[in-house]
Amino acid sequence: MGFRANSMESGDMITKNGKSNWLVVLAGACVWAQSGWAQPTNLRVTGSTPTQMVIEYDTPATGFCTVEVSESSAYSPLVHDVNPAMFGAADRDLNRADTIVDGMHRTVIAGKTGRYYSDVQGVWRSRALRAETQHYIRVACGGTANTTAATGVPPRGQTAFTEALPALGNFQYQKPSLNPLFQTSYVDPETGVMAASYYPNAMKAAYAASTGALGAAFGSAENITAGWSASDGGTLGNAVSGDDNVYAQYSGAAGEWLFLSLGDQNYNRYPTSSTFSGNQLSYQNVKLRMDCAGAGCGSGIAVEVCLVTDRDPGHCIQTKTVTATATEQEVILCHTAPCAAEAAAGDVWSPDIILRDDWAPGAGRLYNTAADYTSIKFTDQTDCDRLRAGDLVSWWNDQFSTTYQPRITATSCASNPPSVTVNGSFPADHSGVSGVPFRYPAGIANNTRYGFLVRKRDTTANATLRVDRGAWRAASYIHGVLASGSGGFNKRCQRVKTANGYTLCAAGDLLYAVKAQGDGTLDIKFLGTAIILVARLGAITDDEGGVIYFGNPASDLHWSDSEPSVFYVSYGMNVSSPASGTTGLGIAKVTLTHPETACGDPGTTCPAANPDGLEFDERWPLPEIAGVALTKCLNTCATDSDDYTIAGQVKRIAPGYNFARFRTPGLTAVQGNYIVLSGREGSQDTFAQYFAFDLGNGGTCQVDYAGNHAGPFAGQQIFGWNPNFATRGGRWGVDHTGPHASARFV
Repeated sequence: MGFRANSMESGDMITKNGKSNWLVVLAGACVWAQSGWAQPTNLRVTGSTPTQMVIEYDTPATGFCTVEVSESSAYSPLVHDVNPAMFGAADRDLNRADTIVDGMHRTVIAGKTGRYYSDVQGVWRSRALRAETQHYIRVACGGTANTTAATGVPPRGQTAFTEALPALGNFQYQKPSLNPLFQTSYVDPETGVMAASYYPNAMKAAYAASTGALGAAFGSAENITAGWSASDGGTLGNAVSGDDNVYAQYSGAAGEWLFLSLGDQNYNRYPTSSTFSGNQLSYQNVKLRMDCAGAGCGSGIAVEVCLVTDRDPGHCIQTKTVTATATEQEVILCHTAPCAAEAAAGDVWSPDIILRDDWAPGAGRLYNTAADYTSIKFTDQTDCDRLRAGDLVSWWNDQFSTTYQPRITATSCASNPPSVTVNGSFPADHSGVSGVPFRYPAGIANNTRYGFLVRKRDTTANATLRVDRGAWRAASYIHGVLASGSGGFNKRCQRVKTANGYTLCAAGDLLYAVKAQGDGTLDIKFLGTAIILVARLGAITDDEGGVIYFGNPASDLHWSDSEPSVFYVSYGMNVSSPASGTTGLGIAKVTLTHPETACGDPGTTCPAANPDGLEFDERWPLPEIAGVALTKCLNTCATDSDDYTIAGQVKRIAPGYNFARFRTPGLTAVQGNYIVLSGREGSQDTFAQYFAFDLGNGGTCQVDYAGNHAGPFAGQQIFGWNPNFATRGGRWGVDHTGPHASARFV
């Protein structure tokens, strides 16, 4: 039975005379008074689970009492559930919805289970107590009283939970913030087990890119309704793009919004100048240089700034209020307004809410006809109204098994039906006028509707709000979470553990060593970025390859099925394969030489990360590795007989393999002494052909390789072939993300 059934929530009311039968009464709890005046009495913990405690006491008066719970005798830090800096007045008993009041007797349930909660900054946190942990409890009502108690032991062995992970949207699940700039540990709200990250250098490796101290200037500004103008008669966008005494200005009454966006289709200048694309924001500040002009300015006027993803003032995610004075100055906004500390970790308006790559489904559907594939029509007026020139739309075409993602060049939403023009010919006619489902960008990336709204809040007459320059300052974080890929749940970890019990993982775009500790925490060590300079692999010469990015695509890396610290990668050679007529692809065996030591720790040659250093070796430390190329291209692949790339070996056993239709096979899985390769028609949801790659003695083909099989293909590694589309059952199947072979090769 899952432990979740034993949890206490706000709705699990506990009365003075009818406590649930699972509660463990803690006899003899030590309580003492620390003051001589009125104070709470009879403080005791009357029950506990691995994630919660029942705290009871009698109060000297009817007002609120402050309840502090901590794992430290110094009461710092407080546990999340009663921390007012995170969850408002959570330390006041009468502010907690689940507090039970019976005359002067009160019952407080410390700890919440089953899900995560968004704190005052928008960071998702667990509010459960940590299991098997001593807690210090202090209640103050005038005087104070103290006691201690330990949480319970979580159930051992496999524990099944019937509840699904709470969903926030399509492929979006409620989870704790895993950006170490916000928190480095969290308590599992089901079991009370602590998951703690221990990789101090990952903090230094957190910044993938930054807009710089000046920020990226807003390149687009426009009236939402009316009233804003440029002081030189030019465009509003030019007025706010630089500190030049040309202003976007508004003199009317409060209420008219100016929309500021970055005006750039390249991820809206999202800071992605690094190697990696799997980023999230570490901090996000808005810099507004502005003043108030006119006799009515007085000591200043109030200015509202709101964050939106759809340009709609009715959908402000958060709103901040600042002051514009008669003296022009730069005001910086983050989760405080103005910022207490610019560019500080966690200074993000809505962390873990606004995704970089987020796609929202349309309210209706879209369609077009063969007469004009450059025009897209909508079945729902609101869908067209929310889209703008520069936006993307995306839909799946069942007829061609293809995803289309055109960019809108012009809108005609007042026409019947509402329509837009796109930057090419894209068919969406296979369902007729009933249309097909579609999505549009709702995060930061490719979303011209993402930005900030500014307006004068005061109705003061003779006071003109002037904005001289607007900018967005941000840094992005390369995620070190243990999840990536389609659906978000395919962390790629090695099945066999190292000698010291570490599991090696490719987590997102980084390599980690992970080990469960006796106290329930996870020891996580940063081993380096998911990049290999091929020249560093001693047995691969410079003319056989360049750089391997084995974090993207994810299929480039597969752990050995039997050898710890070993994985296999595919890489592009610097020669062409006669078989495919394209860049030759090979396979390399790579061994992590220090798989249990974090980059930068003593004894390693892998340096600590240097955010201001060079892209390779400094900014993103490369892992300590050794390796050997398994495939070979002889005499620079002058003839088919010299071609021992993947494509060259495939062609020998499958002469009719169509490289124009099917890509050169890539790694799909490592199974014992074999690697499964698959050549797919498209990116996913398409037919494939599978091949078996015999590792044999682990040597390089045509150098020191000895295979496990005799016969006509004994001199090469690829020997098995299974075209799944040619089988009866395969005609009804497709190849999706993270495919595995339809049969185990033995």
